[in-house]
Amino acid sequence: MHVFAQDIQELNNEDYMLDGFMLMDFKRGNIFLLAPGERVEIEGSIYLFNPKIHSYKVQGVPVYSFSPLTDQEILSISKLFKEFNSRPYGILPNVLLIGNAHEHLQVGLTSLGEKKVYVEKGPRFEQILYHEMNHLYFEYLSSKTKMWVAKQYFDLLMVDNDEKEKDPVWNAIDESHVLDAVSDAEGHPYENAHEMFASLLTVLRYNPEKVKEMVSKLDLEQQAILKKLILFGETLIYKNQLLH
Repeated sequence: MHVFAQDIQELNNEDYMLDGFMLMDFKRGNIFLLAPGERVEIEGSIYLFNPKIHSYKVQGVPVYSFSPLTDQEILSISKLFKEFNSRPYGILPNVLLIGNAHEHLQVGLTSLGEKKVYVEKGPRFEQILYHEMNHLYFEYLSSKTKMWVAKQYFDLLMVDNDEKEKDPVWNAIDESHVLDAVSDAEGHPYENAHEMFASLLTVLRYNPEKVKEMVSKLDLEQQAILKKLILFGETLIYKNQLLH
């Protein structure tokens, strides 16, 4: 039976807001990523997400963007997809959604179960895509590797200070401090092992010298933990090998 679907652009509900590819559910505090052609049920009504977008296919992955992609952006996406596909447990997203940047902030978001990745255009497009792809990659690692990463995370929690956003231990693997971030909110490795993994690999991929310089200024106990993480990250990035 065909079910009539309303255009989601006509959604008029104070509990929900559509922002590009993101559907905000304020009542439950959730954000859903919508791909073109997708239907979603909201409080008993079916809505169709069918925006005017530019469609591409990169390394076999559907890519949708509200504004046209440059050749350089397509090349960056292709390069990263090849890199992730060549890793142990190689993985690609089911779909890549590209939005227009918010003022003073570039947003990245990954829906792990659906394997959807969302990134906004801007000066750090490739770095944020790389970070989000690492979230997806982490989800498909072996339990043994995840447990090793989690142990390093909790070891760092034991030697950090209370103000994590200002702590030099976390700053050494935080995009907000290592890279030319648009906003201080972009890196938050202290939140959980997932975020630590994604931020660690991103800063090592794009500015390993700065990471090592910042680590060298820490005390020996802190250095020891971070050096284990750096070796793990660099071996994965540059040798496509997992140490644990």
